[in-house]
Amino acid sequence: MLRIHFTSDDLQNIRVARQPDPLWELMCSVCRLETGQGPLEFGHWRRSARQRFSGDSNLGRALRPLRALIPATGYIPDFLTPPVTGGGLSVGLDQLLRTPRVQLVRELTRLAESRPVPNWAASLGRPGSDALKVLANSLGIYFRGLLEPHWPHIRTAVGNDVGVRARVLLDGGTQALLASLRPVARWNAPVLEVDYPVQRDLYLEGRGLLLVPS
Repeated sequence: MLRIHFTSDDLQNIRVARQPDPLWELMCSVCRLETGQGPLEFGHWRRSARQRFSGDSNLGRALRPLRALIPATGYIPDFLTPPVTGGGLSVGLDQLLRTPRVQLVRELTRLAESRPVPNWAASLGRPGSDALKVLANSLGIYFRGLLEPHWPHIRTAVGNDVGVRARVLLDGGTQALLASLRPVARWNAPVLEVDYPVQRDLYLEGRGLLLVPS
């Protein structure tokens, strides 16, 4: 479980992203592709994705490294979802390519505690290695093949959710907004408890929080 600790300053600095984030949507979609979760919401997309894989070998090759680093459950390395800027896929991939080597090693080590990590992952960020560029290229191929055609629908769904959160905020304030995040997160003032593969406490210390609908 992840426990996010709020101060009064944090409660005054809660924001909601207005647009879907390409890399967050990509991570979530890989997880949904691997499971049967949400047959009504995602069943049609999964069927269309499988058809695309059967007819596009490049897309299949792009998925392999993503499956290795993005488990359907459990820890996902944070460098795959850099801070949301609203700048689109190219900006997110540029941020990913600038991930410090020490961060890559730390997060891949954590991933290896729960599942086998392929040998090529050890070279991510190593001087002279193009492994990180290859991974970023795979992310781009996957996004353009499986998510970009559905992006208007994704944007509409996220916009609808933002509208719901905005009404909750206007009617009940920031604490009502946090309480509306059930069942994914539970507001137990002044702590937001989120389902998470490891036990962790995060103290915002005035930084606030950006909520990213997906």
